[in-house]
Amino acid sequence: MAMLLCWLDFSVRWRKANPVMPHLGMLVGMWNVGENRAKCVDIETVKNSLHDEHRARTRKRFREEGLDSFEDHQVLELLLFFAIPRRDTNELAHGLLQRYGSLAGVLEADSADLERTAGIGANAATLLSLMPALTRRYSVDWSPARATT
Repeated sequence: MAMLLCWLDFSVRWRKANPVMPHLGMLVGMWNVGENRAKCVDIETVKNSLHDEHRARTRKRFREEGLDSFEDHQVLELLLFFAIPRRDTNELAHGLLQRYGSLAGVLEADSADLERTAGIGANAATLLSLMPALTRRYSVDWSPARATT
């Protein structure tokens, strides 16, 4: 039996659905694939959609406001979006900050040590480890004269 997230019009049938969350004339519940009158979507599809929307909002916020308004965990989360597709990175970002003590601590951590963290693979560890080196190289290359041209 495939588990699906389903929406039903509010009706007598809602009592049989073992509802998870009633909301404004709609009902969310777990239903069998063959259930009629239900509009069903795979739960993973819904989760991925929520993450995609969050990622789009976060990227838009960065483009419009820059990083100054971001908390450290949000900065890490934004970075991790690019290395970890289709997964919630918020909890991972909080865990990294707790483990390494600060944003700088996470970014300066050894990539092999980062990879030993659950959820961090080679791509994410490389991206995080790349940031300090990239910043140092940028600061050497950058000059005020270049900024105005």
